[in-house]
Order: sequence, then structure tokens, then C-alpha cells
Amino acid sequence: MPSMSDYTELVKALRHCAESTTCNKCPQLSEFCCVNSMMKDAANAIDALQADNAEMLHELEDAAKQIRELQDEVLSYVSDSQPHWVSVEERLPNVGELVVGLDEDGHAELTMLSESKSWLTYGLWIHNLGCYVWWMPLPEPPQEVQE
Repeated sequence: MPSMSDYTELVKALRHCAESTTCNKCPQLSEFCCVNSMMKDAANAIDALQADNAEMLHELEDAAKQIRELQDEVLSYVSDSQPHWVSVEERLPNVGELVVGLDEDGHAELTMLSESKSWLTYGLWIHNLGCYVWWMPLPEPPQEVQE
């Protein structure tokens, strides 16, 4: 890729040709008919810059993808490490996992999801999967209980 000073000199020469009727003080005066040479140089410079831009765009897209993946990883860690309310439309708890279920009226109960995708609450089967709209995993027991 040409250096930025090469581009600067090319731009100066192109501007000189566009603004002047003579070739006096032309940065490209070393050639008798420099206009064709400058147009070729300008086209090559544009091609090089477009290729560089395409490469940088590809690198930015890759970086953005990596950032999204890292954000998802962090959010997954946070959501897995701290109990929080989860919509049943987003996902259901694991079968047999004891959770707090919350219905549309804000009533909360300890419940678990059966293999048949029904809720089991206080030893009763509730066949209506729609009875809970939110659920939350139980927090980890205190350290004293875990030991």
C-alpha cells in the first residue's frame, strides 16, 4: 500500500491540474504528459484504499461478533450465578428442578416441572403449563449447610 505522503503528493498534483491551466510548479512535472499517469495513480490509490477499507470492515465485523459472544457469555454467567425471574416463554426450568413459580396474579409457589411438562406443586399435578408465567431458581444454600 502506498504511504500517506504518496497520496498527499498525488492529491496535490491532481488539484494543481484541476485549478491551473499550466504545468508550472506541477508536482508531477517530471513527465511531459503527466495527466494520464496521475489518473492511473489515482485509480490505483482508490483501488488500494477500497481493498484496505474492505479488510478493515471484515476485521470490525469479526471484532463485533467476538464482542457479542463475550457479552452473551457474561450474561449467561450472571444469569446462571444469581437467581432471577425467567419468563416461561424464554425458557423452562430443568425437569425435576425445584423452583419458585409465579402466576399472573403474582402468587408464588415452590414447584417443579415434570417430564410430561406439567407442574408439580405441593404433591399435586397441575397439567396447565400456562399456570406459571415466571419462574426463578432457588439460591444456593448457605455455606454452613453445604459443608
